[in-house]
Amino acid sequence: MTGRNANTNAPTISNNPIMRQKRYILPESEIPTQWYNIQADMPTKPLPMRNPKTGEPVPHGEKGEIVFTSITKEAFPLIRYRTKDIGILYDEPCSCGRTHVRMSKPMGRSDDMLIVKGVNVFPAQIEECIADTEGASSEYQIRISHLDGRDTMRIYVEATSGMVDFQALGQELTHKIKAKIGFTPIVKVVELGMLPRSEKKSKRVIDERYD
Repeated sequence: MTGRNANTNAPTISNNPIMRQKRYILPESEIPTQWYNIQADMPTKPLPMRNPKTGEPVPHGEKGEIVFTSITKEAFPLIRYRTKDIGILYDEPCSCGRTHVRMSKPMGRSDDMLIVKGVNVFPAQIEECIADTEGASSEYQIRISHLDGRDTMRIYVEATSGMVDFQALGQELTHKIKAKIGFTPIVKVVELGMLPRSEKKSKRVIDERYD
């Protein structure tokens, strides 16, 4: 599990105390969804999942926002901390025979923040870079996948016209976005009208890691 990232000190599912107190987490069950078996005496307690919109408790077995309390964390105790990570708590016995409460791996986020390469990324950061670059239109799409054991971010941006140097524009956007988010994305400039549109709002982010 990764530690704190460069953009924030707030814990997420990838660096919260539940994940870091490894001696309290038993090996994952060998079932497709992959759960964490959490021992009953663990000092950091996952609480019932919450509906990310209403804050109301969600029954075990249903998706919800992961909430936990950690009173043993030095200098920064967390009481009913809402991680904004989506997961499931399951209290039926595991197929491996253990009877501890199980917690799923991350299934997404309740906000628009993305965690890529251990870094918190907001689509608005990328949109700002695109809007500040001459020759780039306002239409873009972010696709995140997990290939060969690592996260990959691809950004497709429409050019304003066919007169734009696609290669130079792509290089400029790559440098700007890297400076903003801290790692190098794959930027591809495409012709105007190539990206999908919808009647309501174009889907800007496609996270394929949770498919």
